[in-house]
Amino acid sequence: MVMSMQKAELLGAFLETLCYGVYLVIAIECVDILRRRGKRQFHSMYLHLSAGAMFIAITMHFVTDIARAVTAFTGDESAIAYYADLRSFASMFKTSIYNVVTWISDAFIVYRTFIVWGRNYRVALLPFLLFLGDVAAGIMAVDGLSALQGTQAFIATDLTKRTQSFYALTLSVNVICTILIAVRIWTIQRETAAVRSMSSQGAGHTSSLTRVATVLVESCAVYSVLLFLLIGLYAGGSPGMFVVLDLLSPVIGIVFFSVINRILRGVSHGDHPTVAETRSMQFNVPSSRTALSGTTDSSRSFGNNAVPVPLRAHAHSLEKDKGKAVISGSPYSLEMPDIAKPMTFVAGLSEV
Repeated sequence: MVMSMQKAELLGAFLETLCYGVYLVIAIECVDILRRRGKRQFHSMYLHLSAGAMFIAITMHFVTDIARAVTAFTGDESAIAYYADLRSFASMFKTSIYNVVTWISDAFIVYRTFIVWGRNYRVALLPFLLFLGDVAAGIMAVDGLSALQGTQAFIATDLTKRTQSFYALTLSVNVICTILIAVRIWTIQRETAAVRSMSSQGAGHTSSLTRVATVLVESCAVYSVLLFLLIGLYAGGSPGMFVVLDLLSPVIGIVFFSVINRILRGVSHGDHPTVAETRSMQFNVPSSRTALSGTTDSSRSFGNNAVPVPLRAHAHSLEKDKGKAVISGSPYSLEMPDIAKPMTFVAGLSEV
């Protein structure tokens, strides 16, 4: 039995409600983390902006879908005629909001690729150019809907080439970025696993299943899979594409807010130097005069490889309120933050 357009829209609105509830829980958690963290770091501003803009757009899309469903099934006009009018204000507004959600998520994943790859402009250039094309195609796609004649029922050929270009570019951006992020994260995980196996802390080995799950979450692979499904239904001329289309907005929120939460917790890959890149150690020294000692890991380079060397740092007594203690004959340095009371920092490193 072929699914009718009104059934697809109603089912899509129902499933969107469920997914929006899940998204709302994750969004509240994200807002709480953002509130507690504040804006202490300039580079985290893109997280605040992305999260805020995405929440507004996804909520507007959800409210619009519910309003359309109520109007379609309780109004004077039949549901078939209501949903078939793709040129109506409500239909075009919903499409516009979906485009905005897509642009925000695409911009986020492109920037995420840039960050994960160590701010490598060459790696992010192609996804960025595709993103610009995606924005242009999305604008033209909305304009293309207004060119439909009368209240044409949905079939694939009725959608313009502009809409096809929009879906294709969105898919291209997400597939390329998903692959790039997944490769980078998997590489980092292998480096980390090698370090743990060579250190005394190797017992805390991460399972392969956990590593795969991490890659899937942080590379936003779920979103790319749904895009493949959407384009497949679209190419087949199935109204079932509207079910997936309604689901995409809250799913985008779930996927990307999950990544944002991982970044804010400091457990995301690529936001901190890798083992091979680390050349300094950060210490938060309290204003107490009590001597401190701790153990940390750093790395020492041999050619193109990085071999972890467990180091023990000893901090004693007082001298300055801010500064850098450089250890003679060593490439490592200890960065000290601003401290209210003048303090002396005499550091020594010894291999253990």
